[in-house]
Amino acid sequence: MPPTLTPPTLAPTPTLPQIPTLLPTPTLSPALPVPPTPTLALVPTPTPTFASIAPAPVGNSCNAPVNPWGYNFCVGSLIWAPEVAFCTYFTCIPNFADGKGFVIQCADGMFSRTGSIAGSCAGHGGNRRALFFIGDD
Repeated sequence: MPPTLTPPTLAPTPTLPQIPTLLPTPTLSPALPVPPTPTLALVPTPTPTFASIAPAPVGNSCNAPVNPWGYNFCVGSLIWAPEVAFCTYFTCIPNFADGKGFVIQCADGMFSRTGSIAGSCAGHGGNRRALFFIGDD
């Protein structure tokens, strides 16, 4: 018969002494006052109004569009430097501002600054007539 083995015995584990834990006692601080929440008041924004610039009707303009400068198809001087708002009163070709000549109406009714330049009103049916100004300019 085989020999019987006895299990080893372990030495008892020493226990550590209990040390009391000291925790600080919480203290309450006084509450800070909460500032009131500001309220926003809606102030209506006024709608801007603009003075309208109505063209002064001009007498006999030989069927030129009504405009405040008296530009016409009748008589006067050729217009080499039209007013800045010219295209507000006249139907201009897209590259009107790039022109270097006098103001001319093309056959399709649009206005160009290519008068006196070869190929003026090209793409607009050719030249129709010059526009004139009576005055000191």
